[in-house]
Amino acid sequence: MEQASPEAYDPKFSGTWRLDVLPCLPSKWIVEPVRPEPENPRRSKAENANRKSIYAQYQVIEKLVKDRSVTEIVNAGDPDREGQLIVDEVLEALSNKKPVLRIWLKALDPETIKKANRELKDNREYSGFRNAALSRSRADWLVGMNMTRAMTLAINKRGSVMSIGRVQTPVLELIRSRNEEIRNFRPKDYFVPIVTVETSDGKRFQGTWATRELPSGMDEEKRIVDRSVAETIARSVIGKTLPVSAKKENKSVQPPLPWSLSSLQVFCGEKYGLSPKKVLDAVQSLYEDGYVSYPRTDCEYLPESIHGDAGKILPGVTDFFNEKTPMDPSRKSKAWNDSKVTAHYAISPTSKIPGRGSLDGAKSSIYEAICRVYMAQFAPPLELAETKLSIQSGNDTFQTSGKVVTNPGWTTVWPHGGPKNDSVLPNIADRTPGEVKSGEVESKKTTPPKPFTESSIIEVMKSVHKYVTDPEAKSILKESDGIGTEATRAEIVNTLLLRGLISKAAGKAKDPPLVVTEDGIHLLESVTKSVKDPVLTAIWERQLSEMVEGRKAMDGFVEQVAETVRKWVEDIKKNAGSMSRPSDEQTFPCPQCGRPMFLRTGKFGKFWGCSGYRAESSPCQTILPDDRGKPGKRKEKAVQEQNGPPCPSCNKLTGMFRTSGEKPYYRCLPCHRSFWPGQDGGLGSEWAPMKKSDPTRKTGSRKRAG
Repeated sequence: MEQASPEAYDPKFSGTWRLDVLPCLPSKWIVEPVRPEPENPRRSKAENANRKSIYAQYQVIEKLVKDRSVTEIVNAGDPDREGQLIVDEVLEALSNKKPVLRIWLKALDPETIKKANRELKDNREYSGFRNAALSRSRADWLVGMNMTRAMTLAINKRGSVMSIGRVQTPVLELIRSRNEEIRNFRPKDYFVPIVTVETSDGKRFQGTWATRELPSGMDEEKRIVDRSVAETIARSVIGKTLPVSAKKENKSVQPPLPWSLSSLQVFCGEKYGLSPKKVLDAVQSLYEDGYVSYPRTDCEYLPESIHGDAGKILPGVTDFFNEKTPMDPSRKSKAWNDSKVTAHYAISPTSKIPGRGSLDGAKSSIYEAICRVYMAQFAPPLELAETKLSIQSGNDTFQTSGKVVTNPGWTTVWPHGGPKNDSVLPNIADRTPGEVKSGEVESKKTTPPKPFTESSIIEVMKSVHKYVTDPEAKSILKESDGIGTEATRAEIVNTLLLRGLISKAAGKAKDPPLVVTEDGIHLLESVTKSVKDPVLTAIWERQLSEMVEGRKAMDGFVEQVAETVRKWVEDIKKNAGSMSRPSDEQTFPCPQCGRPMFLRTGKFGKFWGCSGYRAESSPCQTILPDDRGKPGKRKEKAVQEQNGPPCPSCNKLTGMFRTSGEKPYYRCLPCHRSFWPGQDGGLGSEWAPMKKSDPTRKTGSRKRAG
């Protein structure tokens, strides 16, 4: 199901966007099944094929719901707000009058399903979940549709869409704030007192001053910024003999928790340089092939009811990866916890194993990460011997610690995330006297915060409460798991990239920093403050939670959002003249339709696009490469002109190809051999295959995917 676009409510919203007709505030909302739209120039063939598949599924449900032999229906949607709505909307669209029950499932093992089947409830008892999801959907539509059109028209005349959204605009502001923080960062010196302690039998260690509150000479982070203060502390203990506190502890470290979608996206971005969207697409494909569990999950825990499946899963995955570490299917790590399982449990492998060599690079790496973290839950624990040594003089403590791995345990299966060998400390008995032989000051510099990347911003969206100062909003955002959802966060970042509001910094980094473009900065400078503040989500979330509990009406919430949007749009209309971005760019006519072409920034750099690309009548999709600030020529594709002599390898007829600026050559498509023309009209010397201009070459998508 999808919400109708503004033009479905009134013809005045059709055609070229106009500021004077906004806002669009529906009094009666239109929600329709997703249908293919082959006549819509903005729908690609692939997108229409997907929409056709979706509509076919809708028709299957329609036939079953209207079947006279069907007497009751069970809503088996996900156990959350959106899962409730997606089924209820379909039934409402079909005008269903048959009784509907609700099954609430958090796991799909047989025992859980049987238990839930015995506890079916009337679907109407979950109307609060439906109302909350529907209210959120309508509120997002009101903000996105109205503010995107209004800001696009008010800010620039270049045809670029100034995309606005309750989640994407705060994300844009977070990236801009971090960029500014890094740009304005000035390193500061700070000083750390360090002492060298020696026992009577010659054992030595260095102790670092443990931070405490000082009357002066410190910054807000409790670092010593006055060197003389640090030197006084270091000198004050030289020559003293003090008892050494020695604490030794053997620790057993549990394996890391299994993956939520966000944690998997962050890891794969940092480790493999994969974008969040590529990770989602890859793990979705693995799920559809039956190799892993549901991917769009925010949970890192597993239900205890599926623990018994390990006996069927482990033999397959250990054999697939040729893993020799002993594993115990009866072992139960902290990952198995029913109380922490949400609508969907953590991503984990199934008993279905892919064929060897059947997974491409991205899917292979992601599948291995999922399987190995799962296997780690059944491997022996990581064993550490940890030692802490310290001395105390008055209020000042100097300390050090060290770890030694005594048994690598699960790290032989999954080496990431486990503590490594630290500094090895001498074996000193507790309370042994130690003399402070020397005291010195180590000079250090503060470092700038790390820039946000395409993968790390996913984690920021999930933990956005850390960037909010309002205590109540911070608490709500922490409890509600931030802004966006596991299913939408990657697409939100992708939208900002495609709209040219952010770009990736140049360089060879696997996961390059994100930078807000000039368009993005101008949008943020022009938009009202509350739209770019994640506190808006917190305010909504509080009211939606009240709706689930039946303490708030749906209509009142949507009307409140509509009134707020009305005020925002009126403010934009009043200030449109001052918000409009002065155009310092030369425009050029489109070679196809004559409308102006404008320079834009896309995911892969700058290009020129026709301003009529989103026009309702005669839309034009022409794009040209940028050639030093003006539209360049579209690269001519190599074309096959005629059949050539037979290939000496496979005896198939070769084809003659011509490319811009190069002489023609013969190419055998079946066996990929290429030849220069011979003097007698036959084949001449063989040419190295897979030249860039070759139309049969298909390396671009592979390069980008890897």
